[in-house]
Amino acid sequence: HAKLQDGQAKLQDGHDRLHETHATMPQRMAYLEKMFGDSADKHARELKALKEAQDKHLKTLEDVSRAAAHHATIPDRIDYLEQVMGDYAD
Repeated sequence: HAKLQDGQAKLQDGHDRLHETHATMPQRMAYLEKMFGDSADKHARELKALKEAQDKHLKTLEDVSRAAAHHATIPDRIDYLEQVMGDYAD
């Protein structure tokens, strides 16, 4: 009978220690919700930063395209120079 009580006491002690070290279901749920929430917030911030960077690059590309549209091409410049030089030579 003493062996049975000793075994039962050890089992109860092990059970008690297990409950002390393991999180409860509400604690586990809170942890998971925090992890998923933190992850979603992080992804939302990264997506926003990516969209802002993309908008910045698009604006830069548009600025370069506008600037290039106002410049004459090399052949146009040579034609102009030849025309001016030809007018002076005449």
